[in-house]
Amino acid sequence: MLVTIGAIAPGLAAETLNLVFGAQSQQGIQIPVADLRAYAETGTASGNLKLMLSMATPEQQAEFRQLLSLPFPVTAEQLQTLASNNKGEDLLKAVAAATLRPDSEGIAALKTAMMKGLEAEGGLTLLAFLDAYPESTMTIDIMQMQAILEANKPLMEQYLSRQQQPAN
Repeated sequence: MLVTIGAIAPGLAAETLNLVFGAQSQQGIQIPVADLRAYAETGTASGNLKLMLSMATPEQQAEFRQLLSLPFPVTAEQLQTLASNNKGEDLLKAVAAATLRPDSEGIAALKTAMMKGLEAEGGLTLLAFLDAYPESTMTIDIMQMQAILEANKPLMEQYLSRQQQPAN
């Protein structure tokens, strides 16, 4: 059950993203989560984050900055429902594979981060997710994650357009 998996590694949080290019490589580009947080808050990038962002267009940089702290409009019940249906399980397995943790512990780590991230002050954001991820380093295969994002592009575009609409 999702609610009970928070005990996996209490007190841990992702401090570093290790971005790799291909599942066979373990060493990648290290980006401290603190740098991501600073970029989200100030728009100023440093270190390897600055290097990575230099390869993106200004529009992509702005979209990435927005995504870091934009709350996902989801409840705990919706996350539990998603994680328990076939499509949600397939998506979790794909994301776990992209984090080079396709095992049950990798899936449990993702679920923990989502559920604990919901409890954050601003709700579930990418930064809250990382703060709740129960390991100090989260490795992401950029190629696999890009394929997942591309496959789910309509869903992401719908989410972004909903976030940009003025509140009534």
